[in-house]
Amino acid sequence: MANTIRIKRRSALGAGGAPGQLAPAEIAYNENDNTLYYGFGDNSVGFSTSVIPIAGAGAYMTTTTTQTITVAKTFTNITITGGTITGITDLTIADGGTGASTASGARANLSAAILGANSDITSISGLTTALSIGQGGTAATTAAGARASLSAAILGANNDITSITGLTTALTVGQGGTGSTTASGARTNLLPTYASNAGKVIAVNSGATDIEYITPNPGTVISIGMTVPNILSVSGSPITSVGTLAVTLASQAINTVFAGPSTGSSGIPTFRALVSADVPALAYLPSSGGTVSGALVVTGNLTVQGATTTISSSTLTVQDKNIELAMGSSTEAGATGGGITLHGLTDHSIIYTTGTSSWDFSEHVNLAINKTFKINGTTVLSATALNGVDIDGGSF
Repeated sequence: MANTIRIKRRSALGAGGAPGQLAPAEIAYNENDNTLYYGFGDNSVGFSTSVIPIAGAGAYMTTTTTQTITVAKTFTNITITGGTITGITDLTIADGGTGASTASGARANLSAAILGANSDITSISGLTTALSIGQGGTAATTAAGARASLSAAILGANNDITSITGLTTALTVGQGGTGSTTASGARTNLLPTYASNAGKVIAVNSGATDIEYITPNPGTVISIGMTVPNILSVSGSPITSVGTLAVTLASQAINTVFAGPSTGSSGIPTFRALVSADVPALAYLPSSGGTVSGALVVTGNLTVQGATTTISSSTLTVQDKNIELAMGSSTEAGATGGGITLHGLTDHSIIYTTGTSSWDFSEHVNLAINKTFKINGTTVLSATALNGVDIDGGSF
């Protein structure tokens, strides 16, 4: 008679994934995801430390057959020999690509700007048209054409003159020129001529048509002073010969502000203390109590004193890991009756009773799948075993 070896299994109608726990070296097969699982390691209390997949479709990639990977994978240090890569987006220049999928696009991305502050460009060749003046060129391909493009009207009503060529000497002032070929010479020729200009300054006469040299008359300063508002202070006043007037903010009493009158009609601002009328009607919570309609964040400790604290919200989130009840109680009598009560059609509660030193549940206790009931760290009851004895025929 042949022997039949069976292992734990979950039918195809069950949920996918690994069993919640296995004994060390125990194996189980899930028909739902077609994967074989193994109990790896030993936690010293009869169970493996982890459950890992060891076989089944999709558990591993093959090395000798063609296989399609349908989920995201991350590979490092990959060397591709032969073949092609398809379906990837354009590699950026920073990644060693061109940022384009066409030759023209690659050339455009890799090209440097032609115009602007291109101090690193030493030569340009192959241009079929001349750069315009707006592009930093002359809009011409010959020297004469360049001069004609860059010329402007020289004087007055000679706006029909587009170019002057062949001059061997500078135009005189009488000819509408400067009589010089240098900027400094032009300035000298355009100013009036004096035998000596020492101690004189350039000035424009009352007709505002001629420029001439004049001898300044400094005169005598008797006294020049300055007055400023009381929020400012001035030093160096008065000046009786040579000096500097310096204006700074005047010192003010502490806890004062620069504002208009505190009562009555409008007036000149001064520094004064704040009054209640200076503060606009702002939304605030008085110390006598009130309602905060927006979100409230308390960054320090919060102490609530009173007979009843009511929290009306759909979810109560507590970041700390421990909730203490009957704070300040030092006797068992003070702890009895403490617990949690959930109100419904009837009350559902978990209450501590001092007489029996127990937590009393008013309802059934239902453990989630793959969870166990333990006493002093030892599993006593699970969905499949009682005190370690299998009670459901090997399913998980």
